[in-house]
Amino acid sequence: MADGQPPPHPLPLEQHQPRPSRRREKPQLSCTLCRRRKGEPCGTCVRRGLASSCAYVRSNGQGPVTTTTQPAVSSMTDRIAQLERMVISLVDSNKTTGASEFDRMPSPVMTMLPQSPGMPAPRDATNFQTPRHWGQIRISELKNMFSHAYDPCIRSAPLASTSPSDNAEFDILFGSHRASSRQEILAAIPSKSVVDKIVAGYFLDRPIVSNPLGTPMAWIGLLFAVMCLVLSHRPEMVPMVADHGDLARVYGERIAQCLHLGKYTRGAPYTIEALLLYLHIELLRGEDTRIEPWMILGIIVRLAYRMGYHRDPSHFSNISPFDGEMRRRLWSMLVQLDIQISGQVGLPRMAREDQGDTREPRNLLDEDLHHDMQELPPPRPEAVQTEIQYSLSESKLLSIRGRIDDWKEALTNRRINVAAAEADVARLDKQLDDAYAALPELLRMRPMARSLVDNTETILRRFILFLHIQEAKCLLYFRYSTLLLSHSNDGESQDHPVSPHSKYVEAALQILQCQRILYDETQLSGRLTRIDGSLGHC
Repeated sequence: MADGQPPPHPLPLEQHQPRPSRRREKPQLSCTLCRRRKGEPCGTCVRRGLASSCAYVRSNGQGPVTTTTQPAVSSMTDRIAQLERMVISLVDSNKTTGASEFDRMPSPVMTMLPQSPGMPAPRDATNFQTPRHWGQIRISELKNMFSHAYDPCIRSAPLASTSPSDNAEFDILFGSHRASSRQEILAAIPSKSVVDKIVAGYFLDRPIVSNPLGTPMAWIGLLFAVMCLVLSHRPEMVPMVADHGDLARVYGERIAQCLHLGKYTRGAPYTIEALLLYLHIELLRGEDTRIEPWMILGIIVRLAYRMGYHRDPSHFSNISPFDGEMRRRLWSMLVQLDIQISGQVGLPRMAREDQGDTREPRNLLDEDLHHDMQELPPPRPEAVQTEIQYSLSESKLLSIRGRIDDWKEALTNRRINVAAAEADVARLDKQLDDAYAALPELLRMRPMARSLVDNTETILRRFILFLHIQEAKCLLYFRYSTLLLSHSNDGESQDHPVSPHSKYVEAALQILQCQRILYDETQLSGRLTRIDGSLGHC
């Protein structure tokens, strides 16, 4: 090359690379995951203990890679496998070396907490046994997740249908329902004759909508909630309506649209009523305990606090006696639902007695109340049967159940005094017995042989009230029994006049006896074969 001449232009980058292989590609007879599992690590990585992270660089002649994320996933799966071996080795080493003196010292926090089981595992999960066992479960879940994420069989599977016909559930508050206008919602209301027949399954009288365009949206949502309840759980009462399930789902979506159009968070009239009916729909949608009704209940409780339901209406001069009594009934119903649903999910209740002063409703007949009344009449005697009598009786029993739940929660937040706990248990047990003895004679439990002339609604109410008492006793004495057991393990054993173990076993046997009677009476020849009465009075 002569001096002064420019150097030749460098060859393109493609010319520096080797030519691609002309070998014929063989069909892949096994999946990528199986091929990767068959690969053996190199000897160097095996000697260094890094066999799980050993990876070979792909040559250019192996054909195109089907996905760009597969190597990363393979590396992640290998790292999880290596993490699993490290956890197992660490646990085994701790077992062989033994715990230090510091580890064997009791924690101050643990000494304050009772020796009670922690969060219950689901039925399809394995109970906690050892850290190694628990760690294996969690790591296996990660391995399965990354293995299934790139499984060709799973990737090629079609997505499941999520049409309303396949999924009967709907979330009217947080679901992806579309927005709607007042005119569209009013157009969805069927004819007056159909509405009257549907609502007859809930109320004893018919709704009156004199001015639909001026009716609050929350009230229209309340109407849709009533029709949704009847179509979902009493379709035999409206045989003229076809496709009950589809129409109930449409009305459920209308409830959400009405609440959002009415801006339910502002606390407009009829909002609490509509939300309570929707909560009733959620409770009747499944037989098992679910967390969704408890979440909806939390919204209703907070909204009721914001609207002042926890304060007695006598403090507000702008609330009429009729509206004030209705507010007392709604707050009483909300407190009862809070105690029961919170107890089912194992969480503290949200509506506390010490945060309000709302008095209990009066035992009044329906004809005792009207919109133009200037003051409330005196309550009827307990011997007089009213529509509110059962709710008042249930409220008295559940209020004591709420105190028991509060007492159980307080045991986990302070040091336990066995003598004080024994006095609390005796006081709460006496309150339960006194409250049940004060119930009207018609609502107290009696043998089925003495209930020949009673309707099924009254019989069911007796069972419910009796089960409330036995369930409260079972929870009270079971918690007290675990407390005594934890203190006896600490060397603080003492004699007790009544064994708490025998008390809660006795209550549990009473519950089983009620279940046996209910099972027998719901057979074809039983008294409870067909439950009559409207939904609004159950």
